[in-house]
Amino acid sequence: MGRRAGRSASGLIALAVTAALALSGCAAGPDPVAAVTALAEETHAGQLRLVAVRQATDDGAAEVVFALVDDADAAVVVTVGGERESTVDEEELRSAVQTARERADRYRRLVAAFRPCGYAPVAVHEIGQPSHEVVWIAADDATGPLDRTPVRLQPCREDWWFPDRDAAPAVNLVDPTVLAGLPRPDPDLPPVLRATDRRLGTALKETFHHAIEVWPAAATPPDAHAGRVRPVWPAKEWQTIAQGLRSWIDEWLDGSGSAQVSGLEVYEQRWLIPGTSNRMRYYEAVCTERETSWRCVGPMVGVVAVTVDLDDFSVAAPRLITDIRQWRDIPSNRPLEPELAPPAR
Repeated sequence: MGRRAGRSASGLIALAVTAALALSGCAAGPDPVAAVTALAEETHAGQLRLVAVRQATDDGAAEVVFALVDDADAAVVVTVGGERESTVDEEELRSAVQTARERADRYRRLVAAFRPCGYAPVAVHEIGQPSHEVVWIAADDATGPLDRTPVRLQPCREDWWFPDRDAAPAVNLVDPTVLAGLPRPDPDLPPVLRATDRRLGTALKETFHHAIEVWPAAATPPDAHAGRVRPVWPAKEWQTIAQGLRSWIDEWLDGSGSAQVSGLEVYEQRWLIPGTSNRMRYYEAVCTERETSWRCVGPMVGVVAVTVDLDDFSVAAPRLITDIRQWRDIPSNRPLEPELAPPAR
C-alpha cells in the first residue's frame, strides 16, 4: 500500500497521540507532541525519527520516542504533557540525545561482553546506572548444573564491569521457556528500548529466576570461588515459602531442647548446592527472642542451615552453626559451610 500523499509516518504518529491526549483532557493549550517534534526537526534536522508516543504516567503525560538515524540501537525518550508546566526545550532535548547515545554504547558493550561466554542479554534494568543495573540472561541446566553459571561467566566479567568504578551489574538468569509467555516489546522500537521495556522488566521480576553473584577476580585469591547462585521467587510466593521454612526450623530447634528461635530479618540467605540445579542450602539467623514472626530482638546466637528440595520443598540436613554471633562473623566471599563451597574459578 502506498503512503498517503503529504502525510509522513511521523506525522501520523503525532496526530494519533494528539487525538488521544485531547480525549483524555490533557491537551489543553499547545500540543506538546507537535511542539517537541517540531523542536527535534529544528535542532536535529534529519537526525531524529519519531517512532512512538506512549502514555508515561496516570496524569496523562506521554513519552515521545525518537530513533537516532545514525545509531540504530539508540532511543531518545522525552516526556511531555501531563503536569508539566512547560514544553521540552532545546537543552533538554540535546541532553536526551546524549543519554540515548550513552545507553546505546552501554547496551552494545553488554551484548559484546556476554557473547563469548555463551549468553545474550534479554532485558536490562536501569541500564548504565552503577549499583542499579540488572542484566537478565536466559539459560537452563541443559549444559550442566546452574551453580556453574558464575564459572562460565567469570571470563567475561571484566568486560561488563563498569570501567570507572568498582561496580558491576547484577545478573539474573531466567529459564528460556518462560520468555515465551512474557510481554514482547514492539519489534519496530530500537534495541535499547526493547531491552529496557518496563512491562517486560516487571514480568521478569514476577517469575522464578536465579540471581547470579560473580565475584571480582582481582579481589580474591586464585583459589577463591567464582561466585554463587541464589534462587529467587516472586515476593508474595517467597513469603509463603519462607514462613514454612521458619516454622520447620522453629520446630527443629524446639525438638532439640533449645529455647532459640529463627529470625529472618537478622540474616537470611539461600544458595544452590554445588553440582545441583534443584537443591538449595538455606541459612537463617537464630536468636533468643523474637518480637514478631520475622524479627529477632534478642542476641544472635548462631545460624541454622537446612537443605531444601526445590521440587517439593522438603527439608533435610539441619545444622546449627554457633560460631556466627554477629554480622562481621559472616564471610562475604565464601559459604558459611566450606564443604558446600561453590565451584572455584
